[in-house]
Amino acid sequence: MKIDINNGWLWSPVYSTDMPDESMEQVRIPHTVARTPLNYFSEDVYQMLSLYRKRFFAPKDWEGSKVYVTFGAVAHEAEVFINGVSAGVHSCGYTAFTVDLTEHLMFGGDNVLEVKCDSREDLNIPPFGFVIDYMTYGGIYREVSLEVKPADHIRDVFVRASMSGDMHISTAVEGTGELSASVSSVKTGEVVYSGPLLPEADIKIESPFLWSIDDPQLYELTVKLKNGGREDSFT
Repeated sequence: MKIDINNGWLWSPVYSTDMPDESMEQVRIPHTVARTPLNYFSEDVYQMLSLYRKRFFAPKDWEGSKVYVTFGAVAHEAEVFINGVSAGVHSCGYTAFTVDLTEHLMFGGDNVLEVKCDSREDLNIPPFGFVIDYMTYGGIYREVSLEVKPADHIRDVFVRASMSGDMHISTAVEGTGELSASVSSVKTGEVVYSGPLLPEADIKIESPFLWSIDDPQLYELTVKLKNGGREDSFT
């Protein structure tokens, strides 16, 4: 289950661990820490250590699941806190990242999600290092979502395929269970492969139809994880 949480954030241009809500500005994500004029301005205007805060309720029936928060991007370094505990740090303003909140959540109660956002230029964080000639920015400038997943689930799947039909599948699993894979033709619905899967596995599609402009072909891979009566899938 994916839940967008872009509304109802608070923001302060000054970072403090005990900042009261009433001292913060109500904002919506995506957000920038500074609106800059069209004419010349100092680059210091968007370089700051600021605070984002979001309060949310975690239902009791989430207990036993894994709960993650995913940020599309935060410029340029972000430390994520849940209920006052640091849960993860991400040092790149251009890539998405996910943080596991499960261990420190209050199920059946209110929770406080905070982001310590450092938008100051740092030579150790891309793109800085005297190699750019354009203005950067700061803030949570892409969307944010919560994901509630079973305790045993597929975290990600990476696939490499060749024209010969050889495929290498790398599956990242959280928890335990039995993996299986199926490959089907999007055009016809025909299942061209089905069988058990290891976390690192090589499979082969016999006589694959290759994509062309005149006759486009597409195959769809579905990986499933089963543990008892529970099942998670990734397509």
